[in-house]
Amino acid sequence: MLEKLAKQTAIYGISTILGRFLSYLLTPFYTRIFGVETYGIITDVYALIPFALVLLTLGMESSYFRFAAKAEAAGGDIVAAKRRIFTTMWGITTLAAALFFGVVALSANSCAELMGEAYVAHPEYVIIVAAIAFFDVAGAIPFSALREAGKATKFVTLKLANIFMQVGFAFLFWAIGLFETPFGVGWAFVANLIASIVTTLAVTVSGKSIPKIYWGLLGAMFAYSLPLLLSSIAGTAGEFIDRQLIKYLVPDGSMAQLGIYGAIAKIAVVMTLFTQMYRLAAEPFFLSNF
Repeated sequence: MLEKLAKQTAIYGISTILGRFLSYLLTPFYTRIFGVETYGIITDVYALIPFALVLLTLGMESSYFRFAAKAEAAGGDIVAAKRRIFTTMWGITTLAAALFFGVVALSANSCAELMGEAYVAHPEYVIIVAAIAFFDVAGAIPFSALREAGKATKFVTLKLANIFMQVGFAFLFWAIGLFETPFGVGWAFVANLIASIVTTLAVTVSGKSIPKIYWGLLGAMFAYSLPLLLSSIAGTAGEFIDRQLIKYLVPDGSMAQLGIYGAIAKIAVVMTLFTQMYRLAAEPFFLSNF
């Protein structure tokens, strides 16, 4: 078992380092083509998306490993039991994400005003970011299923494909001059959205299932996932809430200061790589065996 953990940690580790490096390339790229205030929008958005993902996945990503292990321990038709667990968790998280997107899309102007002056002129930024959150949440449980099944190679291949597409489309949009249009930084979010759509479709189509909620299972699932959800919210706040504090507490030029801070904070990305690559392998290992 420890050999399996070490092997999967190595696979996740190599892909995580490569993926973060590719993603990190966008930082000097964006800081050279956008002003500090515009890059502040990127920093702000990518500090809000993790909160949306944590809330909308409802702690089910990690819970899936535990319930899949309980299905195996219970015996019987394990495949059918796992399918019910998978489709229920996938269904409830996708439903939550769809409701979130619907609310944001219908109140985009109000959301833009709440997020600050930088968004008022472009409420479509808010809609695109909500769409990114929807597709990322829709793919969260299928990705957890890959990890639970030990399909680390497929998992990291799709994750790396997502990053390659983000970087590739960002450079493409810059090359054809789209970043100089009035829509500006919105094209950076469009690049992310395209990558999220393609990756989510790839991982969900390969699953050969559709979201279907078995309501009788939800009570136990929520009881188990609620503490995980609360701890995830706390962890995400510890990692990203500093951006929001700068945005709302700096009296003048907050978005410019946020842009500078966000670019500098990227230096710390290397420090998080080791815990991230171990967590990806360790969560399914420990939650399924203990």
